[in-house]
Amino acid sequence: MHTNGGEIKDYEGVNKSKLPQLPLICVNTTAGTGSELTIFSIITDEERHVKMALVEKNMTQMCAVNDDKI
Repeated sequence: MHTNGGEIKDYEGVNKSKLPQLPLICVNTTAGTGSELTIFSIITDEERHVKMALVEKNMTQMCAVNDDKI
């Protein structure tokens, strides 16, 4: 959320950012869950000992790289 400033905990919740993020390219994991294609993120805040949910329309990628030969 670099383009919006603040700290990641400022974005806990739904659609807290005002500006689009910098271009983002995601690479999928071997788990194959499709999490690189969603607007949902779970971030662990080790300081507060909580997992934050970020649901952000401005956090979607512009491209996802998938290698089907793995």
